[in-house]
Amino acid sequence: MKYFTEPNGQFVIKVPIEWQYSNVAAGYKEESPFSFVLYDNPEGAGAFQISCYPANERTPKNIVQPSDKDNLSFIEKRMYDDEMNAHLWFCTVEDHVLMAKYIYSKKYESSKLINEELSKVKVALSKLAYISESNRERVLALDRYYKFEAALAASFDLKESALKSGALIEFILIVANQIDSYLRLCIVMRKQLDCNSDEFEQKYFYQGEQCKPITERAIYKEANALGIISENIFERLNNMYNLRNKIVHRFIISDIRSRDLVDIAIDYDDVSEEIRLVMRALEDLQRNSKIGINKDSAIPDEEINIDEVRFLFANVNDKHLLKKYKREV
Repeated sequence: MKYFTEPNGQFVIKVPIEWQYSNVAAGYKEESPFSFVLYDNPEGAGAFQISCYPANERTPKNIVQPSDKDNLSFIEKRMYDDEMNAHLWFCTVEDHVLMAKYIYSKKYESSKLINEELSKVKVALSKLAYISESNRERVLALDRYYKFEAALAASFDLKESALKSGALIEFILIVANQIDSYLRLCIVMRKQLDCNSDEFEQKYFYQGEQCKPITERAIYKEANALGIISENIFERLNNMYNLRNKIVHRFIISDIRSRDLVDIAIDYDDVSEEIRLVMRALEDLQRNSKIGINKDSAIPDEEINIDEVRFLFANVNDKHLLKKYKREV
């Protein structure tokens, strides 16, 4: 299963890996109801929706349940007409109502697929928790970290595609992005080790439209100050940054040649590998000291956990939203 976190951190639910969050995939706003369908959305499949609303005078108050706990007790109802069936579940947690529904075509009500999906709904609802305000910042930070990991993994698909097609500018831009991501991870890990803490700042893993940006050069500078990268690597990164900006903004009006892109791409890939090895060393430190985001992570040479791979593939699919890069989950 995989986590879905409401955009404001109000609730967290674990849903089947094979369910795709369709608000974003279909181009809808990220607001109630939050909808999920099977990735391949075969004929006869239904849709799961979940919402969270403030309680009102009509809200059932005979059972008001606590926040930050799963295995909630739900009131169940069923609605149907000539075309559609809907199963509904709702409960009151503190001063909010959580409401879920599973909707499907009436003609498929006896199908094996619908029965299987309804069983999955009940398992998912057992993993639903309304989050108290004091815990939302941490929940959102974890959500951003998982999405950051998936986006970094997805970037390797773009890198491979650029390499195969000989798209050197695209290759340079993707590797520059990966270097920035490696350094952000290194900064978080180094700070966790220095402070003997598992906590981290969301700002390193997410930059929304209203967030104050942390520029690449600011990341280079902080990584250098923390001793993550040497002065030599710091200077190389700044020089490559200038060349990349020249490529992006002044390729036509400068004296740079397409031939030069080969050497720049090689330099970027070389520095990226050096920083990746630094990152791996910090991961090992966290694993051995049982501190930080990697304290319970698997050793790289261990057998891969298939459920963790499926979890990653599902999140990578959600980052791409392109059939070209879709992985089976």
